[in-house]
Amino acid sequence: MKRAQDSEHVIFESASYSLNYLNSLDQVVTQLEEQNYSIGSYGVDRKANQFYVSVIEEDYNKLMNEQPQTLQKTTESLPVRIEPGTPNTSTAQLWGGDRITNEDNGAGLSVGIGGTYGGSNAILTAGHSNEKVGFLSTRYPYIQYSGTRTGQVSYQRANRTNGATGVDSLGDFAMVKLTGSDTATNKVYGSVSITGTYSSVPVGTTIYKYGATTGYSWGTVTQASINVIYSDGLFNTYYVNGLYQSLMQNSSGTDAVAGGDSGGPVYMKDGSANKLHGIVTARSNPTSGPAKIMYSTPIYYAEHAGFTVKVN
Repeated sequence: MKRAQDSEHVIFESASYSLNYLNSLDQVVTQLEEQNYSIGSYGVDRKANQFYVSVIEEDYNKLMNEQPQTLQKTTESLPVRIEPGTPNTSTAQLWGGDRITNEDNGAGLSVGIGGTYGGSNAILTAGHSNEKVGFLSTRYPYIQYSGTRTGQVSYQRANRTNGATGVDSLGDFAMVKLTGSDTATNKVYGSVSITGTYSSVPVGTTIYKYGATTGYSWGTVTQASINVIYSDGLFNTYYVNGLYQSLMQNSSGTDAVAGGDSGGPVYMKDGSANKLHGIVTARSNPTSGPAKIMYSTPIYYAEHAGFTVKVN
């Protein structure tokens, strides 16, 4: 409320279920798909505080005829709404901090910011978990937003070679070209508009971050241009150079950064302007207490690779 400067602009509402819990209900979608029912779209209805699943109308009628009792038992204790629908044409505005998913491996990530890449509308996110897929003919993975394919990774960097140097070892990021009708924006959750970039922030600078898992946190840059080793899953270890380290906190005293925040926007205030420093890369796992140490990739690596940040 202090940051809003006027309590009239802050409205609190009671919610029965957390956003993290509602996101976890995508298991219902998996169960339906395993039974060969065609899904049109799915995601969290934040206003209704529910997880919705839209089943293609023909299959919805089949589902109602074949499994009404089973379906009722599966969902009666869950905040899940199953409804008939058609294949969804995505028309969302993508904001920094929005939850996105790698369609090929299921990894959850965050939108960093909107922009352009190679002359196309694009969004920026983390490079790890977005490696090429396939054996004989490899390709970059597809990315989903709210259960609908929104684009495909067009460029990815996250070094996995110990001792590597040079440009390819710098930063952890990916550019996703939007292939549907989703819109790239310069918005970040909290009604923040990014109007510029500020990559080389000095140690001691106050920065702000928004991630799809932990939401909003803030802190202070403690180190610049450092080399960090971190893991993603059991088999992927990354050796990334040129990162920033910050000590973060949030208002609840819980983890200030967690899995799923990767790719989310990190920005600073320059007078009245909000300027993008970079994106969330990783965290240092604490031995006890909440996670507070965050590593971020400065934006100039992605800019050097051809990404242009949207600033209006």
